[in-house]
Amino acid sequence: MFPTLTKTAWSLKSREIMLNQPTASRRQFLYNIKRASFEREWGAGYEHPGFGARTLAFVFRLMPRFGPLKALGFKVPTPQTERMFEDSFDAAVKRDRQSFADAKEGPLKILNRDLDTGNRVRPGEYLFTDRTYDKLLVKLADKNFDGVTPELRENIVSFYAAMKTPDQHGVESQLAALKVFAATRH
Repeated sequence: MFPTLTKTAWSLKSREIMLNQPTASRRQFLYNIKRASFEREWGAGYEHPGFGARTLAFVFRLMPRFGPLKALGFKVPTPQTERMFEDSFDAAVKRDRQSFADAKEGPLKILNRDLDTGNRVRPGEYLFTDRTYDKLLVKLADKNFDGVTPELRENIVSFYAAMKTPDQHGVESQLAALKVFAATRH
């Protein structure tokens, strides 16, 4: 599907691409891979686009360039945007390599960060983080906190202790049970 999309993008926007990148060519723009290499990497079970995929591509070509469908239009990234993407990709690769090296040396220590936002985990900062803590606490309480480590207990208690508002999550009884469980284990 992606090769078809890039071919369509080139046919629709080649003039605009050439204005932004005068040295660009169709061959450079399209991702090409030899059939043998493709089959070696992805297998020989490739299905060519059928009638539905071709019809969808045709509809995308006819979509208006204004209104609610404007966001679906292809836009050539600016050189600054491309640099930002490349820099962020390079930084991610560097972090991954460092994490792998750290994991080989000993226990991997991962900061408690929200993987969607990249921010440190704090109550009220991100709805899905709050919901995840709530679900975890309820599941642990259902199992009478069996197998809960002191570090996990401390993490959960400190998360809820940092809340600025009273319990709006409906987990007050489970949190109280965790605190009682933690006190009996010391």
